[in-house]
Amino acid sequence: MRTVIFLAICLFFSSLNMHAEVNLNDSNNHCLACDVPDSLSVHDLTGTSATLSWNAVAGATQYTIEVQDEQVNPSVFHLETNVAGNSFALTGLQSGILYKFKVRTRCGGDKSDWSDWFFFTSGTGGGGGSNTCDMPSGLTVGVVGGVATMGWTAVNGAVKYSIEVEDEQNTPSIFHLEDFSLTNSYILAGLQTGVLYKFKVRTHCANGQSDWSAWVFFNGATGGGNGSGNGTCGIPTGIQTSNITTSEVLLSWDVVSGVGSYTLEIERNKKNVASWQITQVVTTNSFVLTGLDEDTRYKFKVRSNCTGGGHSNWSKWRKFKTAHSFTGAPGNANLQDEAGNRESSSPEINLALDIRIWPNPVQSNATVRLQNLDTESVALRLFDFAGRLVAEKHIHSEGGTWEGSFATDQLSNGMYLLQAQSGAKTQTLKLVVNH
Repeated sequence: MRTVIFLAICLFFSSLNMHAEVNLNDSNNHCLACDVPDSLSVHDLTGTSATLSWNAVAGATQYTIEVQDEQVNPSVFHLETNVAGNSFALTGLQSGILYKFKVRTRCGGDKSDWSDWFFFTSGTGGGGGSNTCDMPSGLTVGVVGGVATMGWTAVNGAVKYSIEVEDEQNTPSIFHLEDFSLTNSYILAGLQTGVLYKFKVRTHCANGQSDWSAWVFFNGATGGGNGSGNGTCGIPTGIQTSNITTSEVLLSWDVVSGVGSYTLEIERNKKNVASWQITQVVTTNSFVLTGLDEDTRYKFKVRSNCTGGGHSNWSKWRKFKTAHSFTGAPGNANLQDEAGNRESSSPEINLALDIRIWPNPVQSNATVRLQNLDTESVALRLFDFAGRLVAEKHIHSEGGTWEGSFATDQLSNGMYLLQAQSGAKTQTLKLVVNH
C-alpha cells in the first residue's frame, strides 16, 4: 500500500524511521531564526587597536562582524570576518579616527539580521554607542503641486541631515534620491500625482551620526506623514505557521490596532540554491504562501503599516520547513490528529485560493482569474494603501473557477490591494493603476 505522509519539522533527521510517532502539533516543530546580538561594546581602546564584544546568543555557531571608519565617505577602512566567540581583537586602527561596527549571528545555515551600528573613536578609551547623536523625530510631509516639503524636529548638535526618498510603487524602486540638508527641512519637486513615496532622515553630529528614522509614507498628490517618524502601530506578535504541506503554508499573527495593512518578507534558507525572496502586502493578519519547494527551510517576518502613515519595526524572523513527501512501506506509520488519535491515511489538503490579475500595472480594465473557490458567491474588494475600501464586486462562480474583468478607469493612479474572499479563504494581490 502506498501512503504519502506530510511531515512539517524544523529538526534535521539523517534517517527517517517509518514507524516513529510524529506529533505535527508539537510547538518544537516551529522554530525561530537566531537572534540579533545586543549590548555591543568596545574595550581596551588604544590608538591602533580595540576589543569588540557583545552578548552571546543561544544556539550561535559563529558571528559575522563588519567594521568601517566613519571619517570618509566612502569608507577607506572596511573589515568583514567571521568569529567563533562573542568578542574580536581589532587592529590596524588610526588614532583619533571615528569607527563603527555591527554584528550578526549565524546558527548553522541560518543568520540573524544585523545589529545597529556601534560607534567608537580610537585612542579615546570608550565607545560611543549606536547613537552618537539623536535620531530625528516628528517627520511630516506637505505636498502642493507635485512639490513636497519634508520636515522634522531639529536635533541639538546636528551638523547636517541625510535624506533618503524612494517610491513605494515598484519593487525594486524606480525612484531613489539620497541628499543632505543643513536645516531640518527639505524640498523635493517633480513628484508624480497618485504615486506613494516614502522618506527617512538621519542626523550627523561632529562625532558621528544617528540611526535612520523609520520610513514615513506620503502621496505625491496629498502628502502624509504621521508626525513621529516611528509609526503609531505596534510590532506584530504571535507569529505562527500552520497547515504546512510540501508546497504551501499558512502564515499568521495577532491583529494590531491602528493598522491599514501588513508587509511580509519571506526568504528561503537552502544551501547551494539560488536566493529566493518575496515581499507581500496584505490587509488581513494571515497569508497563504504557495509555490514553495518540498522539504525546504524558509523564514518570514512581518511589520505593521499604520493607517496614519509610517510603519512599525519588523517582528523577529519565524522559521519553518515545508513537508517531505515519501512512499511508505507497509506498516503502521500514521499521522496523529490534534487529539492524538491515529489516522490511517493522509489528511485532506484544502487548496489555497489562487488569484491572478493582468495586466499589472493596469490602465482601465484588468482581467482577474480565481481558482480553488469553495463557494459560488465570491467577493472582490479593492483597498487603497491606507486600507480604505474603494471598490467592491460580488461574483458567481461555477466549478471552483471564475474569470472576468475588473474596471479601474474611475480610480486614481496609485497602488491598491485586490482581495478575493470565498468562504473562509482569502487571498490578496498588489495592483498598480497607471492611466
